[in-house]
Parts: sequence; structure tokens; C-alpha cells
Amino acid sequence: MDMSAQIQVVENRSEVKGTVRRVTPHKTIEGQSLVTLDVETVLFVDGYANLFSWAKGMSIDVAVPTADIKSQKIAPGQKVTWVIRKTTSGSASLLRGSSASMMPVQPVENQADVAGRIRAIAPRPDLSGYYVASVDVESVSSVGNYPNLFSWATGKSIDVNLPADFVTTRKLAPGDKVTWRLRKAGPTAAFLVPQGR
Repeated sequence: MDMSAQIQVVENRSEVKGTVRRVTPHKTIEGQSLVTLDVETVLFVDGYANLFSWAKGMSIDVAVPTADIKSQKIAPGQKVTWVIRKTTSGSASLLRGSSASMMPVQPVENQADVAGRIRAIAPRPDLSGYYVASVDVESVSSVGNYPNLFSWATGKSIDVNLPADFVTTRKLAPGDKVTWRLRKAGPTAAFLVPQGR
């Protein structure tokens, strides 16, 4: 089997809480250290795939800038809450928490079919030509080979940005049952896919 094919990891985030077991220099990345973390809880970060749901009760290694290790005095026995992501190399890297700030995110192309009921709908004052609908999500389905960045949303309420003409031609109102094809355009921005239903 040819293992040389490139693997692209879907944009992901997980909030992990745990205790630092050990800190060692990273063997292959200069300026980074490896922190072995005994994970106690793993939480979804809204809008992102959670690729660490398996890690609760396990130990994982997280790449952390060595400068942050020193400035935050990260040491064995310390309790931390970090937002981490899985990288293309399969390792975990720190995004934010007690020792780093949030890095910019490049959204990945994604789609999902979301079914639910409109709770509220109103024009968006900050985005001309759009409405925002709060939808109580009943089910979420994947679309083809697209990453599904709404798998976390079943049973929750999400805000969806809709073109004004889409809202007016369909006379959408609170209480309406809908099934829409959506894409995630950022941590909190969901948009209707133009060919959506």
C-alpha cells in the first residue's frame, strides 16, 4: 500500500482540561516542547470538528512553544485548560489556553444538511441584505465527501445567515420547519449554501 499520499486534516478544535505529567524538548520542531497531558475532560469548540473525543482519561502529547512553557512556568502537576488542534502530522498543537493566544483560522470547505425549527428570524443590522434565523436543530446529515462541521449541533440552537430574498420569497417565520444545506464560514458564522433547500 502506498503511504505517500498527503492527508489533509479537517479544521478542528477541542478544549481539554487536565494535569501536566511531563515537559520535554520537542525532538523534531525547534522552539517547541512536548507536554504530556493527562486529560480529564474534552469539550467541543462550537463549529469545529472534535478530533480528541477519544482522549478523556488518556495521556496525550501537545506541542507547545518553549517560550510559553518558560513564561507561564508550565511544570508537572499543573492543571491547565487548553484549546488544541490535531495537525496534518497527526500530532496535537496548542492554540490557546494558559500559555498561548488564538491563531488565525482558515475555514475549510464544508457542507451539512441541517433540519430543525425556526425559533426567531430578523434582519441582520451589521450585514446588509441578510437575515439571521435562530434554528433549533433536530438532525444533521453529512453531504458527500464534505467535512460536516455541524455534527455537534443536534439538540442545540444555531444562528444561520440567510439572503434577504430567500427569506421574503419563502415567507419564513418562527415555527417553520426547515431543512437547509449549510456551510460554516467561521467559528460562529453559518451560511445557507446557494443551492440549499
